[in-house]
Amino acid sequence: MQLLGQGGLRTVNSNTSLGEFNISYTGVEEKLYVDKASNGEFKFSSIAPSEVLTSGIVTGFTETANAPVPLEVLYDLVAEELDYDEDTRDLRYGVLINVPNPNDPDATYARWNGAQVEIGDIYRVGTLSGIIPGQLVWVREEIRLNHSDPVQANRNFVQFDGSGVGAAFWDGVDVTSQLEQPGDRDTTKLYRSVDSVLQAEKVELTPAGERRVVEDNPSGNGEIFAANRFYVFIRNPDTPYEQYVAKWDGVDVSALMNITPTFANHLSYRVGIQEYFDNDLNLPVYKIYRVQHVPPVIAYYGRIEKGSYVGDMVDRKLYSIEKYEEKTESPAFDVAPAIYNVVGGSGTGLKVSASSFAVDQWQWVIPEESDVPGAGGSGYVNGEAVSVTFTNSNGTTLGVTLYINGVTETTRLDPAKSR
Repeated sequence: MQLLGQGGLRTVNSNTSLGEFNISYTGVEEKLYVDKASNGEFKFSSIAPSEVLTSGIVTGFTETANAPVPLEVLYDLVAEELDYDEDTRDLRYGVLINVPNPNDPDATYARWNGAQVEIGDIYRVGTLSGIIPGQLVWVREEIRLNHSDPVQANRNFVQFDGSGVGAAFWDGVDVTSQLEQPGDRDTTKLYRSVDSVLQAEKVELTPAGERRVVEDNPSGNGEIFAANRFYVFIRNPDTPYEQYVAKWDGVDVSALMNITPTFANHLSYRVGIQEYFDNDLNLPVYKIYRVQHVPPVIAYYGRIEKGSYVGDMVDRKLYSIEKYEEKTESPAFDVAPAIYNVVGGSGTGLKVSASSFAVDQWQWVIPEESDVPGAGGSGYVNGEAVSVTFTNSNGTTLGVTLYINGVTETTRLDPAKSR
């Protein structure tokens, strides 16, 4: 049925007592959409679908969890160690933390198997063992001993002079001035003797020998002649019966001729050049000179160590160190994922999927539209606060404030209706 007309309201009257009806019309064409076609007594067909704009759909929040997943949920403890040498103050396994600044990351010093490590997920502070008083301690880097290498640059040693160190070399460089003497404590030094002179290696640089005592007569190379006082002659020379007759300052020293001087008998006598020929003896008479024992040159070499004084005067707490490994299996939920209604804000219909790994630890996300249609809600304003309440596994509840970080809008079509 189509009624046409222009101008004012046109009316058709019928006999209502006979079940007829009145129709009022304007004569202006108007489309009837699905949302307007609401009266069941009207018969319509092919009503056009309507376009509906939905805005303020939440796409995310500033935070997706109220607390990190507890480490014990993600990691397993595999070892706990403590190895600290109180004498050398060497830390092999453990953690030292400054007492005045326990929360300062720079105040934490941790080692595992002698290597420095960072405290975090894998390595963690264990059980308190005690307090280590602060002090400067010598930390050794390396020990060497090589005093005979033909290459000078390869020589590393200390050489003792009495009970002290007379010389020190590292990589062939003289570092004597940088060496801490035995028994001293000098925190500025970089080298030390490992051994004492009693533990040092004894090396004979030159063997024992003798020398002419030139000082007896410098102008005559030490040789002297004086009648009846300084002389020597030889009876039966070059025969098995050869005999020396010698005097030094009038004292008979014949028995000391040509012997090897020693540390105990450090002087001996030798035949010098001929002074004259004695006709009465029918023998030449010679000048005489002395020789003196020269002891061997002995060197005492010890090991040299390179290092430095480290530390400070700050007291530290000593802890064991724990080592963890990440679990190979996915962690079990304390509360399994479920859908929760969000309240507050300017819109309606917002939902989150949330789960928990421990009491009062929760994480959440807006479900996909395909999983939970309309979970992003509508009418919300970016930046505004909303809230949600979670129930822990122990029955307690936790209220969390969420801040909207992104909204969007969409246009959808209501499907057509046929009546």
